[in-house]
Amino acid sequence: MDSPIDFSLADVNRNNIVFGVQGDFFKLHDGVRLHDAAGDPFVTLRKKIMTAHSRWQVFRGNSIESKDLLFSARKSSMLQVKTKLHVFLANNTAEDVCDFKVKESSSHDSVPFMLETLPQ
Repeated sequence: MDSPIDFSLADVNRNNIVFGVQGDFFKLHDGVRLHDAAGDPFVTLRKKIMTAHSRWQVFRGNSIESKDLLFSARKSSMLQVKTKLHVFLANNTAEDVCDFKVKESSSHDSVPFMLETLPQ
């Protein structure tokens, strides 16, 4: 049984589609695509299978080829109460140090995320 993901996010003031999401929940290795209002994919998110830290890769457009990798993200640890991600840009192949950190804030009304730039 397939479980397709297909929804759009719209500007609530104008009811214009901002972007949409398409994919298949049980086939995340094929990628989930974010597309613009015209339906053209601008990034593909792909979950890596068999990783300890729930790694996701993000590719340019409709691709899942390594040459189109933009960045990857993984949980900073396997057990977390609040989401903390380490983000590695495509040219950071060693992944000794992450390029960015993204963490869930402590707000109870919503789930905002904060981007933390690391010192050079």
